[in-house]
Amino acid sequence: MAEESERLQEGAALAKSGQYDQALSIFQEVLQINPDHVEALFLAGACHYKLGDNDQASECWNRVLTLEPDHSKAKGMLAKIPSTTEWGADSFSAPSEPVQVEKPAAPSAPKAASKRQPRDTGGMVKKIAVLLAILVLVGFGADMYLNPSSYPFLSKRSGQSENAEQPSPAASDSPAEKKSTPLATGISGKWFFLFEGSPSEFNFHPNGRLAVTIKREGGLTFNMDGSYEISGDTITFTVNTPEGPEQVKAYNAKIVGPDFTFNYDSPDGPKIEAERR
Repeated sequence: MAEESERLQEGAALAKSGQYDQALSIFQEVLQINPDHVEALFLAGACHYKLGDNDQASECWNRVLTLEPDHSKAKGMLAKIPSTTEWGADSFSAPSEPVQVEKPAAPSAPKAASKRQPRDTGGMVKKIAVLLAILVLVGFGADMYLNPSSYPFLSKRSGQSENAEQPSPAASDSPAEKKSTPLATGISGKWFFLFEGSPSEFNFHPNGRLAVTIKREGGLTFNMDGSYEISGDTITFTVNTPEGPEQVKAYNAKIVGPDFTFNYDSPDGPKIEAERR
């Protein structure tokens, strides 16, 4: 028991630093010794999910429910695995047989002793995911703010006039010609920007639903869904992660012409700029 706990803590530390492959190997070592270890199965599923392997993640969480049918986190994670073709799809393919790691067959009946895992491990994984998400978004926002020239799609098009019918150059360049659009009526639709150098898309649905997709090098795509609420010029984003819903805010949000800008995390936070797609 003590050795398993130490190995789980070691794997969690690797996951905290973003080394999901190494963390997964440790969780699988624990499962080779104790295939009924519910916490190791759940964390292994979370690593598969972070690596973009929804089938393996689904298989791990289904194993958790075989051992512990009332495991609420595993149920929630299975329900949140998105479709690869449409936001918010509730159906997904049945998990295939594992090809990377051979695991002993599941027991015929769940064991009551499976509830012996430490209760604080799930909270630690959640804190790791929240910390990583915040660090990534803050770093990306700061880079956009300090190095706007690295993001050419955010640059103002110098030859574009906001009012083509006005022949006077002075009139077309005047800030007064650019009118703000109310957030509640103008936010709906897709907005595009770079997230850690990766193409990202925020899709605001009129009913308050939010869909986010991030495309990484190598063809990996991360999909998350959630909701948003507008209060004045502040937008509250609630995003569903494998560890549960997380909340961030955008301040001083406004839409002027084709541009959508806001301050991330605080009224004085990094300024983020996006374009409509």
